[in-house]
Amino acid sequence: MLIIIAALIAQHISPTQGECYNEKIEDSVTEFHNELRRDFATKNMNSKYGDIPGSKSLFKLKYGCGLAALAGALIPKDCSKQARDLSPLGVSSNFRKFRTVTEIQGDDIIEYYNVAVEEWATKNIVLLESDVIYKDKSMEAFANVRYPMLRR
Repeated sequence: MLIIIAALIAQHISPTQGECYNEKIEDSVTEFHNELRRDFATKNMNSKYGDIPGSKSLFKLKYGCGLAALAGALIPKDCSKQARDLSPLGVSSNFRKFRTVTEIQGDDIIEYYNVAVEEWATKNIVLLESDVIYKDKSMEAFANVRYPMLRR
């Protein structure tokens, strides 16, 4: 998720010399994911989705300009999925793309990131186990963020 978000940032927002990409977007995406993670860990998702067991298995996100650069290098303009194994770099990715009627401009892109994160957060509603490796194919896009070899 973070890599595709970073790819969209790289395609639509250009930093000035020595500056990181749009901090509002970075902060919005990271905060949304980490709040979702906290809600799962403390079982606070139950009121919205029913009885969901807590899980400490979701990974806390940190954002850095290097991720935006990596995304820009890995995801081409047509947003096709790359079959590269990123685990030697210590990262992995989920991949999802959305069509838009017009090219996203300026601060409107923040709304699209929030939609993408919301879609990612609600797409796979399944029971989460206490370990960090999931083998259920229906959970790949959500749970196997760090284990790309399980998606083959």
